Amino acid sequence: MWRALAPVTMLMLSLVSAGAQDGAFIAGGRSNSATVVAGPDLSRSDAAAARDLARYLEEITGHEVPVATSAEGIAGLRIHVGSSPYVEQQGLGSTGLFRDGYIIKLIDAENLVIVGGENLGTGFGVYDFLGRVCGVRWYMPGPLGEVVPRREQIVLDGLDIRSEPSVPSAWVRPIDIDNLKAKHFRRYHWAGHNMHRLIPPEQYGEEHPEYYPLVNGERRVPLGARFPWQPCVSNPELPVLVVGLAQEHFAQNPHSEVFSLGVNDGGGDCLCDECMALDRVRDGRRDMSDRYARFYNECADELGAAFPGKLLGFHAYGGAFHPPTRERLRENIYVRLTGGADMLQRVEEWSQAARQIGVYEYLYGRQILEPRHYPHVLGEYVKTLVDRYQIRSFSAEMSPFWPLDGPKTYVLLELLWDADQDVDALLDDYFGGLYAEAAEPMAQFFQRIEDVYRRRSDPLNFMDGFRRGGFGEWEMADLQQMDARIAEATAAAQDEDLKARVRMVADAYSHVRCWIAIHVLAGELAEMRMRDRTDAEKTVEVAREISRQLAEKAQWDARVLDVSLYPSQEYYDFYVARHYAEPGTLVQTIPQAENAIEAAFERVSAQVDGADGFWRTVAEAVAAEERIADMIATQRYLLAHDMNDPLSVLEDDFEAREGEQAALDAGVADQFRWEQRENLPEGYGVWSYTGRPANFVWTDRLARSGERCIGIERNEVQASILRTFDVKPGERYRVQVFATRLWERDDAGDVRPHLMVAWQGEGGWTTDPRITVAASAEESGAWEELTARVAVPSGASRMVVTLGIEGSQLGGGGTYFDDLRVSRLDPEAAQ
Repeated sequence: MWRALAPVTMLMLSLVSAGAQDGAFIAGGRSNSATVVAGPDLSRSDAAAARDLARYLEEITGHEVPVATSAEGIAGLRIHVGSSPYVEQQGLGSTGLFRDGYIIKLIDAENLVIVGGENLGTGFGVYDFLGRVCGVRWYMPGPLGEVVPRREQIVLDGLDIRSEPSVPSAWVRPIDIDNLKAKHFRRYHWAGHNMHRLIPPEQYGEEHPEYYPLVNGERRVPLGARFPWQPCVSNPELPVLVVGLAQEHFAQNPHSEVFSLGVNDGGGDCLCDECMALDRVRDGRRDMSDRYARFYNECADELGAAFPGKLLGFHAYGGAFHPPTRERLRENIYVRLTGGADMLQRVEEWSQAARQIGVYEYLYGRQILEPRHYPHVLGEYVKTLVDRYQIRSFSAEMSPFWPLDGPKTYVLLELLWDADQDVDALLDDYFGGLYAEAAEPMAQFFQRIEDVYRRRSDPLNFMDGFRRGGFGEWEMADLQQMDARIAEATAAAQDEDLKARVRMVADAYSHVRCWIAIHVLAGELAEMRMRDRTDAEKTVEVAREISRQLAEKAQWDARVLDVSLYPSQEYYDFYVARHYAEPGTLVQTIPQAENAIEAAFERVSAQVDGADGFWRTVAEAVAAEERIADMIATQRYLLAHDMNDPLSVLEDDFEAREGEQAALDAGVADQFRWEQRENLPEGYGVWSYTGRPANFVWTDRLARSGERCIGIERNEVQASILRTFDVKPGERYRVQVFATRLWERDDAGDVRPHLMVAWQGEGGWTTDPRITVAASAEESGAWEELTARVAVPSGASRMVVTLGIEGSQLGGGGTYFDDLRVSRLDPEAAQ
């Protein structure tokens, strides 16, 4: 197991202001000037690091630090960077060091050595010296993220460090900080999606269609990569083919450790009898791990004899998500697990099936608007992976939203090099170094975010809520506490750089605070009881506050990307343009909030005595608030019609009607192309995940009303039944449908029927937020009403009503929908 090793000797390092001395560096009890010695044989990156070393030392001490190519004739302290005859004479060459490890050692009063392993070690050592010994920090990209202390002298006495990584292979991208400073890109164990490169359809498709997946009884050769696909791994020729490529790779790249046989992204697995013979149903899903384990073991046997010590990469993804049950993977197979739910349980299960394991996580920042600060969760996770499972690699898609993700990113990168470090000490370093006199309130501000994050049922499922918001754990009290801490930090900041750093966080928080408040208030509306007029008045007040927050959010959406509102173009480039998510495209805030308001208003109309008079009174008070005024006008209209909405666009109970079945072939569709099936009512289209067919039905198996309903049976990934309607911007609709699911005892899975409303314009799908309402699916066969109330956004000309499921159902059950109703809500429709 690779670990960061403790220094060979007890080390006491300090940065001091020692008064009037001739030199800048105290070494061996003497004060010296210094020269960086960078030999001519250094790599380009190591030579650049040596020049950086001199530059930073000059900035820290105010003393000139030249760079020389030889130590000969140089007086004072010589800082030897990289291997050289002198370094070799001291027995400090790279032999025995991990390729990215390094040694920092004071030999005597005149010689300091920084030397690393064969790859990045020397550069890592240079920047660790600047950080550990000189106090330089790179907390974030750009000028505000760099901290360079001013010191008259630097004490080096007793300096003796040997450092090697706790996790030998790491890949955390994109970070936007130089790799030698942050150590975020040292990838040696790769098992990414690669089958499409190894078995390209353009090369083999015409002569060997049998290499490609069988779907619906036909070989699908994915020419042009028009759809996701996997090879037919039961084909006996494929192990010989891919291992030949692996052998060629290792012969040409002797330092490479892993050749990836990772499955392609997106599914599309083969459904031939030979492949499916080893599959099983697990939690309602097709588990294909055993077919892939057999294939990988055959490849590993082929490779092992020719290249002992080399590894084949297995990406535990898609159909190969779970560990195999029939056989253990060979010793020369490296498995990379993708992040998700129950992560430590999955690592434990895989550790029983494979010897060499890595993880691939999704720690998204700028793609998720919710503040997600969880350094202690990450710390516990990384330490467990290293100490208990001796993982070989840690990879992560991160792209930090630096104003709010900076602290956890700093902690993660530090722990991936040295997992023994204390998380609280790292956070103290971060907040103290970056925020100085504002450190305490800033630390408390971020701690509140982690307190909220820890309320999650599965904190290690870092991807939960990706592109959907995920604000469920927040309370208004959290926002109030964070408001106070930001105010304290703003008041404490005196230095201009410090003011800019605090403002960067305050601006980011003020933007996302709107989103959080809207979700919290919408949740409060959903829970409100309608007993009397007082409850109705409170409902309206909360609705008005949601409307105010929506208006403020819209202002921030426009403001955050306006360069004129920031201190400088440089500030904007580093901390705004690349970090803020595009406004409005990632979460369903607006339609969810409006749905919650209209649902609550409908309860007022139905349950509060004298509702019409109440709405008439309220309408006068909110006349200037267009969103709320329109919704109240709708309620008054519905009450005038005894809540029976005559503005129906569609009422469909799916009973048999003469002449409405379309006799169209149901061929295999390209991705996102809809088909009309002959076994569905006319006007309904279908979509299923390409390469993973679903069975769509118009059935008399069960019905909520009448004798028939529509449904989806035997689905493998995702499937939907769709209906479109022509609409105009500004119109409002209510979409209602009843949904249920039948399942067998061992096949419940995690499928939830859902109603989704999305939008299309002249150019296809629009980026306007869509709304999804999912059923609870708590009882098999129980019908549940799903209702979505929506306003047509500008640019939309078609509303797409989607009745679907996400997840597998492979047993004898199915998901069913009945009594679909689409109605206009805006009173203008009655005129």
